[in-house]
Amino acid sequence: MVKAFADDSSESKSKIPRSPEMGGEWGRKIGDVRISYQGEIVEKGQRLTLDQVLPGPPPEGYGASLPLVELCEGEVREKLLNLLGNILPDEEMPQEIPRPQIHATRQEWEKIAAERYKRGLVKTVEAPVLVRDRFLVNGSFGVVKPGKFLDDERPILRLIMDFRGTNAATRVLEGDVRSLTGAPALQHVVLPAGKVIRMSADDLVSAFYLFALPPGWPEMMTFAEKVQWRSLGFDREGETYFGAAVLPMGWASAVGVLQHARRRLALRSPLQGGGGLLGQCEIRRDSVFPNLEEEDKLWSLYLDDTSLYEIMEARVAEDLEGKSSEEQEALRRAYAHWGIPFSREKSLQRARRAEQLGAVVDGDSGALKGSTKRALDSLSFIFWLLRQEKDIADGEVLIPLSGKSVEEILMAGCSQALRVTDLRAKLHEVVTASDAKETGGGSVYGSKLTSRGLREMCALEEAEDDVGGEGINLDEPQRVLVFDLFAGIGGLSRALLLSGD
Repeated sequence: MVKAFADDSSESKSKIPRSPEMGGEWGRKIGDVRISYQGEIVEKGQRLTLDQVLPGPPPEGYGASLPLVELCEGEVREKLLNLLGNILPDEEMPQEIPRPQIHATRQEWEKIAAERYKRGLVKTVEAPVLVRDRFLVNGSFGVVKPGKFLDDERPILRLIMDFRGTNAATRVLEGDVRSLTGAPALQHVVLPAGKVIRMSADDLVSAFYLFALPPGWPEMMTFAEKVQWRSLGFDREGETYFGAAVLPMGWASAVGVLQHARRRLALRSPLQGGGGLLGQCEIRRDSVFPNLEEEDKLWSLYLDDTSLYEIMEARVAEDLEGKSSEEQEALRRAYAHWGIPFSREKSLQRARRAEQLGAVVDGDSGALKGSTKRALDSLSFIFWLLRQEKDIADGEVLIPLSGKSVEEILMAGCSQALRVTDLRAKLHEVVTASDAKETGGGSVYGSKLTSRGLREMCALEEAEDDVGGEGINLDEPQRVLVFDLFAGIGGLSRALLLSGD
């Protein structure tokens, strides 16, 4: 495992150092982030300039080019079309609604607004939505895109639309957020001898900026600072508000709605401009994993990323490597139908190895593991951490770094090579559970499903939320009534009598 870790070449597109950097930048990196109350990493906001955010938006002509509701169905579509129905009633409205700021100078904000308006990402707003007699407005800031810089060495920024105001005053549209799943889901794969995995992938360009919100939503998603009409190209004096016309990265509903639209696009019939992918082949968090005894083609969507997996004979894979699959071509035809751009530079076509959603998949060996680059980053951080003299204890109290802390940190680093799942390992029919204590503990195994377990399994297979009533409890002793007709020597009756039941 150590040799496979050290010899990893799955990320050969970019040159990877063979030893972690020992530089002292971790202190600054940690200082630029914080942990939210939900345990999420929140990066420090940067002041915006047009030059630093210009590389982010889609090419001209693609912004808000696709009406979002045309790819939405059911409750999501209804809520998008009923703008005011998403505002919280008075009894649920928070006492204080945030009013985030615009982190940019007036001059730079005018430039950013002009560029965004030209690309169709924002629309002018006569007046924002009123909530408790105050305009509902939002802010904006930038976060650094790792490893990407301008020629003058300033970092390229991702423009974040800070929609805490709108989020506080409206209901969340859940959409298909429950279907989101990452690379660990592939641990369900059991790769038979003689077969390999081939991976294909496409990445949409600026996916959040492609889908146009229905009319009226810019009034709900207005930015706090006005801009000059002339900045937007109008021959008119005075100032105007403007609001987001596309899915804002910062709107609490954006992820669920985008995932919903992407899945509808993939599942819809080609006759309706869809990809026609089979629902039973989809890898999703809120459903059972596809039955690999019946399906050899799997697919998964994660917002703008599309991942396609094929399990095939090794000799067949040799001839097909580098060629796009039928499912990939079907999705590309759907993208062309709707005018959706995707990055050919990031595309994969039946690749042997690939990094997808933070994990490396080796289709030949059947290894699912963390990437070398991420492992080296972890080691670099560990070495930096061990050089620190202080540890963090209760609250902000600092104490000396203890021997136990050093041991835990070292073990985390030394175990990098063990972060791998062998997809060729077969499943054992016995389910076990053990105590996680290092000094030992209890260990149990399961011999059968309980009656409730059986109901839950059936409900899961049928995609039902309700597992049904209690019914007969098969987990407790049952009374058996036997009619012993033409009993011969009466063996059954005698056996039941001797059993004590």
